[in-house]
Amino acid sequence: MPVHSIASTAGFDGLAVVEKILEQEDIDFGYDPAKGEYVHMIKSGNMDPYQLVSRELQSLVRDFSYEMWSWLMERLKSSGN
Repeated sequence: MPVHSIASTAGFDGLAVVEKILEQEDIDFGYDPAKGEYVHMIKSGNMDPYQLVSRELQSLVRDFSYEMWSWLMERLKSSGN
């Protein structure tokens, strides 16, 4: 969905861009709307693998914290405290 939105906002056919990307076997293949080209996203500098890992880890920690907090609240409710 983000690829479609970005391409459409940049004035390109979002569906055509998504279809072209899905046809590729290389998962790092993507679309650079600034250039209007299909590129290797990491080699072209459009995607930083370290930033991606960092964001994913932050997301995991946030989700884990939420789940732990929810679990703790349920345990406290069930124990009557």
